[in-house]
Amino acid sequence: MVEERFNTLRFLDQPYEVRKLVYYHLDGQYTNANPPALDALYHGAIEIPNVRDYGGSKKVKKYYRQLVKKLYPLFEQYLQNFQYSPAMIESWLEYSLWLRYDAIVLDSLRLNHLYDGELVGPLDWIEIDGDLRLAVINKLYMLQVWYSYGEYKRWVIRNNITDYGDMELGYLRLNLEMQRDGQIPNIIQKLRKKEQLNLISEINFTTNIDTVTNGNANGNVKRGTNLKRARSDSPDVYLEDPMVKERYQIPNDPALTETIVNLEEMKQVSSLSVRGKNLYESLINVHGARDNPGRTISYISRRRVMRIAMNQVLNPSETGLADLTKWVNLRVISINDCGFIDLNKLILPSKAISLSLSNIRELRWWEFEMDSAIQAQFQQNKLLPYRPLFDLCEAGIHYTLDKKSISLVELKKFQTTIWKKLQALNWIKINNVAMISNKFIVIPKTLYESKRTVIFSTTVHSNIVVI
Repeated sequence: MVEERFNTLRFLDQPYEVRKLVYYHLDGQYTNANPPALDALYHGAIEIPNVRDYGGSKKVKKYYRQLVKKLYPLFEQYLQNFQYSPAMIESWLEYSLWLRYDAIVLDSLRLNHLYDGELVGPLDWIEIDGDLRLAVINKLYMLQVWYSYGEYKRWVIRNNITDYGDMELGYLRLNLEMQRDGQIPNIIQKLRKKEQLNLISEINFTTNIDTVTNGNANGNVKRGTNLKRARSDSPDVYLEDPMVKERYQIPNDPALTETIVNLEEMKQVSSLSVRGKNLYESLINVHGARDNPGRTISYISRRRVMRIAMNQVLNPSETGLADLTKWVNLRVISINDCGFIDLNKLILPSKAISLSLSNIRELRWWEFEMDSAIQAQFQQNKLLPYRPLFDLCEAGIHYTLDKKSISLVELKKFQTTIWKKLQALNWIKINNVAMISNKFIVIPKTLYESKRTVIFSTTVHSNIVVI
């Protein structure tokens, strides 16, 4: 039986919906030259080939030696973390000779462009051999393909090119996590020289410097203040404690400083993500402006931001409130990999429409003021069973109010109280939360029945009350 080869032309003739699903499941991984996924660690031992089997051919062995010798120095920054598998690096270097010209790769990037970067993901500005490139880097931090801006316009955007200058692309990212020390200032300087700072639409703030000096300039810390007592008695005393002030001091990282200083010139930046408590407190929660002169995000830049992602922040409201109202045009909020979130202390801006919570250890849901008649139904278990149109939660018992025992005025007042907390939110996603500490989770019926509140990969022991 003759094995049928993959027909590239036939695949590219398929409807774009089919190709889109294929690229979605590829998840930015175009080759087999990738490290094992993290979840593979939990499914037994992983065999990583450290040495390639050359089949006894000296000619083949010499070819790969020359490949490593000539190409590895160009990509060392993006491959050095995978030196535990020389065979994988050799495979990657071989792919690097032609993968960026592959028809299927280019087709996936064209669809990614049509979906504004939602399919493959954002493209990162990087430096290769001193030149600026737009790169696809997957979730395993493996560089896949890269293009100059001119190549990207000709090969990917193609028919959308105009003679009126650079296009506004909403998925070009400056990722501080992927660059060596000194490269971010170089990238910013080259983009400014080409008058292309407006080609940055997203910034991922992170730093390789773990912390700053504890306390005052001499590194001495007062340890006389009881933080728990100060937190409960006086927020001002709590925030003035040196151990607390450390939490919103920005590390003296040249890449971070250079990015913040030039942020106002990046007029298309509409999406920010931060990693860690210091960057969250100083850049997003806007604490410690006096302690970080010249290294805080200006009001003009904050007005442009419509998306914010906060990653690996133990407790966003640890220093009082997680106040996002200074981001007046913020629409989408994403909080990932956190220890504890109290939604009662999360102050949403008036235009926020989407809230996504993922990988949270403990979540405290909104608590609402109730009239005595409604409160009695909660306290005395007089709620009625409720069967939703769609099962949007893997667990939990559904209830609703007994409307016969309360007046219409009380019901409308309670619904108004709920929407005052949620404001303009019309999409809430809860994913992989270990524990929800409330006894009741109150959700508006309009959001729940229209599939705009979803809870999955979460063990819900609370009672879900749909109002």
